[in-house]
Amino acid sequence: MLAISIKNNQVRFAQADVSGHSIIINQLQVFPLPENLAASGKNENDLKVAFDSLFQSINDSLSVPDREIYLSLGENWIETDILSVDRDLTDKEKEEFLMWTLRLRYGNIWDDLVPFFQNISGNNDLQVFLCVIQKNVLESIKEAVYGIGSIPVWVEPSVQSSIRAIAGCCDTVDSPAVLIEPEGRHFLGRILINNELQSMAIISVKDEKMMLSQIKGNKENMSQFLQIFNFVGEDKEEKEFSIFLIGEFSDIQLNKWINRIETNKIQIVDPYRMMESKTVQFPDSSNGSWDVDILGLLLRRGNHA
Repeated sequence: MLAISIKNNQVRFAQADVSGHSIIINQLQVFPLPENLAASGKNENDLKVAFDSLFQSINDSLSVPDREIYLSLGENWIETDILSVDRDLTDKEKEEFLMWTLRLRYGNIWDDLVPFFQNISGNNDLQVFLCVIQKNVLESIKEAVYGIGSIPVWVEPSVQSSIRAIAGCCDTVDSPAVLIEPEGRHFLGRILINNELQSMAIISVKDEKMMLSQIKGNKENMSQFLQIFNFVGEDKEEKEFSIFLIGEFSDIQLNKWINRIETNKIQIVDPYRMMESKTVQFPDSSNGSWDVDILGLLLRRGNHA
């Protein structure tokens, strides 16, 4: 299979033989996102040409041809959100409510989008994980993959890839898990309970204090993590959190977390611990790795082998 991640203006891919949790890497590569794709503005014709060129370039660089392609896309390609829906609604009513909500949100561009929904176990309300991708992006990718003689098996947002990687390669814990990912001067935070996404937020750390913005999903869990990090209400019973750092961190970014949280609660995720290869030299991952998304796609293939 071929696992491709397009994120942070980079293209990463791994060609691998996958059977269950056995992952043998034949090729691992990263290169900058081509300028014609980064600057395409998602115009239909420009996108088609750009994706055709990208997938042809990847195909030409493969030492071993492959048919199955799994793709993970960053937030600038697939928008994600967590919405609440009343549990008492029927499936039909729930779908009608979600579609009505999205039509109001996107207005005139709604007909140009493709939504995907996934139920999340909540407390009182049912939460739904939402993915929205532009039709011309999805169709351009499909046509480009078919154009090199391959099959587009799976497309998902980066957050789903990273969640699957955490569930597959990290020790199972009873406590909630917090995924921290660097993004420019900020961090992306995601809270998992029982390996299921519950909350998302943008995190800023300034003067050793955490601030949250754009919270999606369960706000209570995010607020509890904020209080623990900022040492608020220490005399109260605290919820324990396990913290996983995903992506590549600078020393300064790492220190923001390691100096603030007990080190035994923090794990820098190494995606290569589950991979084997006789031909590929895995890069250093002591400060983390963006190939976490690649691992998530490989595990998706293994789980459905």
